[in-house]
Amino acid sequence: ILEFTEQKSYDLEELKVIVNQIVDNIVSSSESNKIKKITRIIALNLASKYPNYNLDSKYIDNIVVNAPLYNIGAIAIKDDEVVTRASIKRSVDHGIAILKNYIEDEDSLSVATNIVKYNLEMFNGSGYPNAISGNAIPIEAQIVNLVVRLTQYSSSKAMSGAIKMVIDKDSKKYNPDLIDILEDSKKELKDIK
Repeated sequence: ILEFTEQKSYDLEELKVIVNQIVDNIVSSSESNKIKKITRIIALNLASKYPNYNLDSKYIDNIVVNAPLYNIGAIAIKDDEVVTRASIKRSVDHGIAILKNYIEDEDSLSVATNIVKYNLEMFNGSGYPNAISGNAIPIEAQIVNLVVRLTQYSSSKAMSGAIKMVIDKDSKKYNPDLIDILEDSKKELKDIK
């Protein structure tokens, strides 16, 4: 974006239009649609089995709609930049700034901000950028983190293989309730491409 804007002067409204178009393109991609489908299944099943998370239909809708924006701040980071805690924090800050210009609804903005801010944090404290753990990580970020991992694994294998990998390889990084839901959701998830 910075290189593009150096060639011509844009006012703030023109830049907002450009950024909104970029975000719209991200949200409507086939990968984003896959993320939304998986997110809805996991969130609905979590709400049904674990009511303590208070996932009502509006909350779930906000998680689903905003899940594809989990890494939106990365568009403002150079492709060749080394990934460090500092670069992750910059990406999060850029993402939150983009969200504030893109999302008008306060509830939706709150959910989206939590997703961007905490989606790399792991339940066992091994995540980034702040290494927070447990339910100090908002549930929407926990869900999206798991969904993104499933999506990454399923890009090279069937969804059933991706689920098995998460359960066998990564389960200690995730909330045990989410791993339980993942087990319960196998049949619903297996045909998602």
